[in-house]
Amino acid sequence: MLKQTAAEKSFFDDFVARNFISPDHKLVKIKEFLNLDFLEPLVKDAYNNGNNLGRIPIEPRVLFMACLLEYLENLSDVEVSKKIFEVPLYRYFVGLGLEDKAPDDTTISFFRLNRMGEERFKVAFEQVIAQLYEAGLISGKIQTQDATDIRGNIAILNPIQLLNVCRQKLLNAIKLADNKLYEKWSKKFDFKIIREPKNKQKHFEELIALCQKLIKEVKKHRSRLKKSKKVERWLYMMETVLFERQDEYFDDEGKKQKKDDEKKIIGKMINPSDPDVNWGAKSDKKFFAGYKIMSNMDNQYGIITSVTVEKAGAAEEKYAAWLLKQQKKNIAVVPEHFVADAKYDFGDTRVEIKAEGVENIYIPLVATKNKEGKYLLDKFSFENGNLVCPEGYPAEARYHLEDKMGFEFKFMASVCATCERRKECTTSKSQGRRAFVAASQLERWTVVSFNVTDEYSLVMKGERYKIEPRQADLKRNQGLSRARYVGLARMRIQTYLAVMASNFKKMIKYGLGLLEDSTLKTLSLLARQGGPRDELCPNTT
Repeated sequence: MLKQTAAEKSFFDDFVARNFISPDHKLVKIKEFLNLDFLEPLVKDAYNNGNNLGRIPIEPRVLFMACLLEYLENLSDVEVSKKIFEVPLYRYFVGLGLEDKAPDDTTISFFRLNRMGEERFKVAFEQVIAQLYEAGLISGKIQTQDATDIRGNIAILNPIQLLNVCRQKLLNAIKLADNKLYEKWSKKFDFKIIREPKNKQKHFEELIALCQKLIKEVKKHRSRLKKSKKVERWLYMMETVLFERQDEYFDDEGKKQKKDDEKKIIGKMINPSDPDVNWGAKSDKKFFAGYKIMSNMDNQYGIITSVTVEKAGAAEEKYAAWLLKQQKKNIAVVPEHFVADAKYDFGDTRVEIKAEGVENIYIPLVATKNKEGKYLLDKFSFENGNLVCPEGYPAEARYHLEDKMGFEFKFMASVCATCERRKECTTSKSQGRRAFVAASQLERWTVVSFNVTDEYSLVMKGERYKIEPRQADLKRNQGLSRARYVGLARMRIQTYLAVMASNFKKMIKYGLGLLEDSTLKTLSLLARQGGPRDELCPNTT
């Protein structure tokens, strides 16, 4: 039960605060800045408020500050509980007197997962960002987005090991649900992994066939197993692995595939102990097993204003507009200038970002090839609502294809027939070039003109790199290099706490006058470039 108790300070509390706690310490500064009035109404429903006979719980403020302290000082639940008991400064920070009982690690963990959880921590994070905005640390002049990886806290299993673990776990779950069925099936569905089989692919296929038979038997006897949650969970896990991983690593001769072919594993499960951990790619040949953090940073003082954690195989460009929308909803800020790397050039990212009200977008172009011909569409131009080929000939006709969200352009067959570069442009022998242009491609022609300007070069060189040191700080000093917890929801909690801790460090430097506005130089140089640039987006009516 959540009970309101008046905080009482003893003589010893005042004595220690005056003589042993420095008013300039970072924890004291954070405590003075942070307003937690939102917290008790937020967690009230998570307590059993109808029980008047319950023990007086530790105040939510104390437990929230204990969770935050872990990430400020890079401690575990056990370590932070011990330090709060031993160190007066930590007691002061979380809001406990010298005579108050310190929370144990189980209480802190229960509060984090059950009282707060992912959704309430998201609200708390947004409240903190709103307070930093009110303090003048967020301007919205220039903002940058990027993604980085968090390594999963799991053992990396190959497909044979992964499938075999699911088989063992499913049989163990069957044993708990119906021991007689287990005794009947334990030998029938037994499998021993051979370390160096003559044909690894054949060995893998034998395990696959055995697991498929086990699945059929379990589904047949579901009523007898009383729809055990553990049986259903491991049945789902095994079916997922069979769907994702069969015939993956080994060829017909049992030889392992080349490293270049491992892009086939992106987005797939690695270990059932944390099914949310999957493979992601940092490049075409560099892979990682874990999660992916997508963050939006205000470049003025390096404050991260919105963040999310997704599975490692997620495409960060799909969350660009979503992060801006979350920021806009929370503090009503839309960036004047948005900067990101080439990864954000894919799909409809630019169109979605513009829809959020962003006028100036600085993203490198990635060359794309039209499947209908050999010329890149980027070599074509768009003039007065019509497509013009690299040789300067305009399209004969334009068709609006609403179902495909774009336009198809047809060039005259007689013109294409006499063109010296016909073979480089189209594979058709009798007709002229046809080209489909998606709505997102129309946006690209605006970009082609803009990305060669001094303004684009100035912002990219001056602002793009600034988010990377912030990501490095999160990983090096806030523990985001590796997952602490299991599951996507808990990883988001870890990220909210880590980002809050990192933002508070920026706030302290700002309060001490040690943090400079890093956008002043870029904005000053932009102002010298002149007035607003011309509208380059073509008429698509």
